[in-house]
Amino acid sequence: MKILGLGTYPIIKPVHGGQRRVSAFRDYYSSVGVQYQYACVYQGAHYTQEDVSSDDVAIMALDNDPYRAIPLIDDVRAGWQAGGETNLVTHKRLLAVAERFAPDVIQLEQPFMWPFVKRLRQDPRWAEMPVIYSSQNLEAPLKRDMLTSANVRSDDVRVAFDLINRTEAELCRAASLIIACSAEDQAVYRKMDRGGEVMLIPNGVSRPVPPSEAALSRVKSIYGKNRFLFFVGSAYPPNINGFAEMAIVDGVFFIPPEKQLAICGGLCDGIFQTAQYQRYLSAHSDRVQFFPSPSDAELSAVKDACHGVILPVTLGGGSNLKTAEALALGKWIVATSTAMRGFDEFRNAPGVIIADDPKAFQRAMADVLRRTPLKLPADQKLKRETVYWDHAFLRSNLVAQINKSLEYPA
Repeated sequence: MKILGLGTYPIIKPVHGGQRRVSAFRDYYSSVGVQYQYACVYQGAHYTQEDVSSDDVAIMALDNDPYRAIPLIDDVRAGWQAGGETNLVTHKRLLAVAERFAPDVIQLEQPFMWPFVKRLRQDPRWAEMPVIYSSQNLEAPLKRDMLTSANVRSDDVRVAFDLINRTEAELCRAASLIIACSAEDQAVYRKMDRGGEVMLIPNGVSRPVPPSEAALSRVKSIYGKNRFLFFVGSAYPPNINGFAEMAIVDGVFFIPPEKQLAICGGLCDGIFQTAQYQRYLSAHSDRVQFFPSPSDAELSAVKDACHGVILPVTLGGGSNLKTAEALALGKWIVATSTAMRGFDEFRNAPGVIIADDPKAFQRAMADVLRRTPLKLPADQKLKRETVYWDHAFLRSNLVAQINKSLEYPA
């Protein structure tokens, strides 16, 4: 079987949650003998040439792009350009990839590339091409909340919401199989007008690679013997806003003026620029260490050395890959209820503290830093094995489900 994956970000160097989920699908398919090829239409400002493959296509600056003026919807723009409504350059680039690979099925990561497949299937040669919809969120409500929180004009919010909602509904009707990443999303999709079955593959995490001594030494040189809390994420606005609103809204005066927070990934600059961080810049600088572009070794060392993880997620459906990573670490976790979506069986687990307002969240952070390192009993360690990708795919029996949905012989 040959599967062509399409999305709106490259996966050469998987960093953020979406990239890691797609990479996990790629690795799983490879492990069971399925040929998998991936291509995307991406925002060029967010990635270097080392981050993309020859099959990936950057979003073009087109004067007739009707969505160009609306912020935070590059994924919508990517799909519109791939659909080739007014300019066929991007569509032809992706079409060349499809023709060269000759897939048996196309798997869409999120709904945004549906305009490409919709146009593709107007060609008699591709009219019967099966589609798998691999969902990561109920995208329309998430985008509405994200734009609203960014104070985008209400008319623009409505345009984006209606378009994404319509796109996802069309894709669900056309898809031979829908893959949800949380039980809540699965239940919603099952109530929709749809073409195929809805299965669940929750978010997971890859098996850890032990950190190098050099990387551990660098982390120790920053934190010394201090316990510290860890947060990692991309420059995705909900990551930045969640941290600003939950962890530092009135300053981090609830912990001593020494390095006790590690912030890693693309969200670093966004957090630094927030009004909440700048308001108490000196105090935050004493307590926060940024790792904006950590190497794999450095990120592994920070995870290994941290005392706990914070998950100040306030927006979004689906489930959060950061939560799987935090559970796999086996350390203290301070999380919102939203961050635990898809991992409900761990809400009351040892070491997990749920806090949904800023004061409670900050009290929990301070409390965790005063506690001794978490020691999980054997049964809890075994339970957390279930958050690894290999367990998630093994339980899913995905290839058999694809064969059944496409009426292929097992």
